Amino acid sequence: MSEIIDLRAMRDVDILQADKDALVDLKDIRIDRTKPVGERVEDYIRQAGNPFLVRCGDYVLKFGYTDTEKEMGDRMAEYIAKMAKLR
Repeated sequence: MSEIIDLRAMRDVDILQADKDALVDLKDIRIDRTKPVGERVEDYIRQAGNPFLVRCGDYVLKFGYTDTEKEMGDRMAEYIAKMAKLR
């Protein structure tokens, strides 16, 4: 039960109040894609510390998660295609 409370607290961190220098940079996270999904998720959480809030260079990123088969790269491609249509 405390893991759920901890995850909720991590999820609810205000991105504007986050200490950028205390966050893990995405470029430093290494995931072995040959491992089963559950183990990859555990690796990511262990390395990121907060799976919802990380850094990418000078930027702070906040993630939300849904239960889907699509990977992040697929979602980004969809987003970019949608933005291109709007312009």
